[in-house]
Amino acid sequence: MPADIASFSDIVDFCDLKIDGLRKWIKVPNVVPGAQTFSNIFAIIETDLFKRCLSGHIDDCTKLVLICTPCHGAPT
Repeated sequence: MPADIASFSDIVDFCDLKIDGLRKWIKVPNVVPGAQTFSNIFAIIETDLFKRCLSGHIDDCTKLVLICTPCHGAPT
């Protein structure tokens, strides 16, 4: 997501612009949920647990990129 997203309305706008790509990853049956729905969801997320999960996911992705990317100068 772009760094200039500062509100739940911005998230909705971003999702509306990227709806076709998002549908490849998640079920969006009709329309993108509204800003209040995003607010409600984020309000119930346990912040510390979310941070740990996101950090773990990013670490896993980083390891995968390092495994899949040949070292500079190494034979492929």
